[in-house]
Amino acid sequence: MKPFEFKYFTLHQSPLVMKVSTDSILLGSWAKTGSAKTILDIGTGTGILALLLASKSNAKIDALDISKAAIQTAESNFKNNIWASNMRVFNSSLQHFSSQEKYDIIISNPPYFEEAILSPKQEKSMARNQAGLSFKELIRYTALLLQKSGSAYFCFPSKSEESITQYAEKSALFLKKKMYVRSFQNQAPYLVLAELGFVEYETQTEHLVIYTSEKKYTAEFIELTKESYGVRF
Repeated sequence: MKPFEFKYFTLHQSPLVMKVSTDSILLGSWAKTGSAKTILDIGTGTGILALLLASKSNAKIDALDISKAAIQTAESNFKNNIWASNMRVFNSSLQHFSSQEKYDIIISNPPYFEEAILSPKQEKSMARNQAGLSFKELIRYTALLLQKSGSAYFCFPSKSEESITQYAEKSALFLKKKMYVRSFQNQAPYLVLAELGFVEYETQTEHLVIYTSEKKYTAEFIELTKESYGVRF
């Protein structure tokens, strides 16, 4: 598969690992690293989220995935960039992942297909289905691994917002900020980017439209992703 060129790194892909998505690029661009010292990327895939956060922080980053193919791909991508010494990979499910420290930031672009039929290739199937990790479990384990002052960043379909918010509150996590993402101005949001934390805030709400009516990227999309993509539009 053709490598994907970002502003600060090149991402190599594998046919056995979920390819680069606009959702992940948006989430990695939107997430704030601040002064974070430790970051956990759950379900790293190609390593895209870990690398996007590495490009704007000096944090130590752990990347976790149950897929061996994903771990091999992510590890190769990490070794080919200047942040390699700050990055580690773990071939493990979240349920069996053991860490002696808690993280300042946890980030994940979780699978969306809670009831999807498994695809023929097992590696990609695990990446696309929630058979091994439900949203509920993702949030529960995130609450166990996140620093009390930390932030968790997720993206999920807009139709799942209510249930995910309820799961989060049961784990004492609250929506600090969210962004509704539309493909076009006249369409309903299809995606929510969310920042969660242990302190209950009044939720800040943002909106993003990806394309103009001429099917070109909007100014706000270009502004949000310029440090990820670089000047390429």
